[in-house]
Amino acid sequence: GNFKFIFFWEWFHRVWARLIGVVFFIPFIWFVYKKKINRNMVKPLLILFLLGGLQGLVGWIMVASGLQNLVYVSHIRLAIHFILALSLLSYTAWFALQLLVSKAQYVYNTSLKNITLTIMGILVIQLTYGAFMAGLKAATTAATWPTINGEWFPTHLRSYGSQHYKGFQIITHHPLVVQFIHRCMGYVLAIVILFGYYQTKKIKNQFLVLKKIYKLSLGIVLLQIILGISTVLCSTNSTALLYLGVAHQFVAMVLLLILISMIYLIRSPKKII
Repeated sequence: GNFKFIFFWEWFHRVWARLIGVVFFIPFIWFVYKKKINRNMVKPLLILFLLGGLQGLVGWIMVASGLQNLVYVSHIRLAIHFILALSLLSYTAWFALQLLVSKAQYVYNTSLKNITLTIMGILVIQLTYGAFMAGLKAATTAATWPTINGEWFPTHLRSYGSQHYKGFQIITHHPLVVQFIHRCMGYVLAIVILFGYYQTKKIKNQFLVLKKIYKLSLGIVLLQIILGISTVLCSTNSTALLYLGVAHQFVAMVLLLILISMIYLIRSPKKII
């Protein structure tokens, strides 16, 4: 039963990816032929298609890693596949914003721009560790909160595997350490977003939309933390872990899109030489 369930989603994932490529490429060729697409849109659309192809290639390499006497795919390759998928999503969103948002809607604020970029950097690290969590099944190593198996800082690392980690491998391969970092980054992300939201209160009233977007991002990150905690606490239940994990991942994607929109809207003032 479990094999059929896994096989179905693996099959569906591949077929859906190929369908996306076909649905994108055929109309693109037709619209170019009919000159229905603006010339300056052709290059970004081609880049979008190539990113999709690269994502498929990385996906194949990732799956191949699980066919060499391994039960699961490499969590590092899984993370690359996941981050590349989010990059494709972000590029699509950015392209859409270029078409939909006018320059009159830009907000010029250097400090807020830097804060938002900092949030994005933290989120990228957090998303990477989220993929590590999934690939290593790290949630099951400590199904407790707020402590990690009764400790605020994990110390009994050898009790979770006898494997010897070289150098920085302990922060990328040890499941308990990965979970600890993922938790801490979640708290840091929430604090920095809260700080960014406080900064928006200093902006003039005409940029009310940006304030609302930042407020929304604060609500989303709090929801994400609740889902993350729930995922860890229910990690011993495989069904609950699956659905909570998917919800946790989906909300992370929503937060990413919100940040992309903020980075697009917030600009640094142009220097006059």
